[in-house]
Amino acid sequence: MTRKKPQGPVMVIGGGIAGIQAALDLSTAGFGTYLVERSASLGGMIPHLHRIFPLCSCCKVDTRIALCEQDPNIKVMLNTTVQNVSGKAGDFQIVLESDGKEAKITVGAIILAAGLEPFDPTSFDTYAYGHLPNVITSVEFEEMQKPTGPQQGQVLRPSDNEPPRKIAWLQCVGSRDINRCDAPYCSSVCCMYALKEAVNSKEENSDTETTIFFMDMRTHGKGWERYFNQAVDQGVQLIRSRVHSVTPIAESDDLLITYADESGEAKRETFDLVVLSVGIRPSSEAVSLARNLGLELDEDHYLASKPFSSTGTNIPGIFACGGINGPLDITQSLIEASSAVSEVTAFLEAVPFAGPLSFPEPTPVPADPPGIFVAYHLCPGMDESIAKVIQEYASTLPDVTAVSKISGDLLGSLVDGIKSSKGNRLVFASCTPVTHKNLVETALRLAGLNPFLYEMVDLRNTDAAPPASQLKDVIRMGVARAAFISPPDLKKIPVEKRALIVGGGLAGLVRGRERFSRDPGGKTGKTWRKRVSRLTHLAGI
Repeated sequence: MTRKKPQGPVMVIGGGIAGIQAALDLSTAGFGTYLVERSASLGGMIPHLHRIFPLCSCCKVDTRIALCEQDPNIKVMLNTTVQNVSGKAGDFQIVLESDGKEAKITVGAIILAAGLEPFDPTSFDTYAYGHLPNVITSVEFEEMQKPTGPQQGQVLRPSDNEPPRKIAWLQCVGSRDINRCDAPYCSSVCCMYALKEAVNSKEENSDTETTIFFMDMRTHGKGWERYFNQAVDQGVQLIRSRVHSVTPIAESDDLLITYADESGEAKRETFDLVVLSVGIRPSSEAVSLARNLGLELDEDHYLASKPFSSTGTNIPGIFACGGINGPLDITQSLIEASSAVSEVTAFLEAVPFAGPLSFPEPTPVPADPPGIFVAYHLCPGMDESIAKVIQEYASTLPDVTAVSKISGDLLGSLVDGIKSSKGNRLVFASCTPVTHKNLVETALRLAGLNPFLYEMVDLRNTDAAPPASQLKDVIRMGVARAAFISPPDLKKIPVEKRALIVGGGLAGLVRGRERFSRDPGGKTGKTWRKRVSRLTHLAGI
């Protein structure tokens, strides 16, 4: 007999990349999800970074953020903190505070995704961070490199706003050190981000001298050693030495590093800029929340976990993922987020906030000349003159039936605009429009059109100043491409809800156990129970 599961929505605490992924996975599984973030925006540390190893722009997290904000089954709660949690698995009562007001919410499970914070190096007197302007942290350096950052991608010395010719990275600041930072562990990400920053600097200006002072270069991930070798080939210098101190040079903004090389010989070298590769640790707010919840912590203040269940905690119904579990990189955090959701679905029945959308059958693409609806959305702070140029110019283009600015309820505005314009194609213009891809395709389906009858125009790097030729060019090209779209045929394919697990190692055994735990009384569950229960017991799972 199949046991009855408790029912309820889920709360995800923490709006970093792990929390965002957990919320999206929960919504896909049919759960109503509260996504609680104490700050004013989602994204965690990623929006402060320039690139994700090796080349990917960090703006891609914007797509996931937009999906959370647009999903009717995800309620994003910013500037919100957890005050109290009571109850048990399947029936937790949570008291939240936002803008001085308290609210009580009942959920069936909790995923704690409160993440990391960078080490504050002000306690390292020998590096003089905070006293010498040209000693900065790796996070500050990343923000300099960001094209959308305060310096628009220009790396300049804080002391004189001049480009640095020689840059040094000092590794393991706040990691592998029990004397000054109480962090005996490796932060796992610092070696790769220092290589990435150095390579980016060389690519920006090949004459820039880049030197990394390291204890051990731990390039253990897939493709990491290859990237390490490429960095060396590009001229990134690596010196195995733990630098003791950074000292200023009199009557200069330059910095002197004295170190011993691997042979023990003392050397001195001058640099324009010193970057401290700071380690990561669980945020103080996350540690405080975990303690208030009664969750067990290890000696490094991360959540204590079982060897074969990194997302489980000592309290049934509360799961964890991302930086609160350990010094994880982005990929590991995403994997853990999905794993935590899998644990939730194994014991909790989904209760959605909104039912599935009902879509009409798409009308056939007409053979007549296309009718193109041009919609545009301007982010806060964008030049309003862009709207005037789009409105006036797009209206003059062939096959354009209507032009409209959308705001507020973007989905509803798009659907209404498509229907009222009698268009059969869409051109959507906005800053980073790929973040609205899911919304655009949903709007087309709700309007009764093929969801692939659209073209996107990126307004992020356009100029509306007279004669606005660049902006007009991208709008004209978007409309021209939309006119020639030949969408694929839509087909409904039935899905057989059975899975084949290939491989009988620990990963296969654990996945099999999860599979039959969801349907323990069914035929599949009984079969797996016989084959897996003894093996997982012997493995200690």
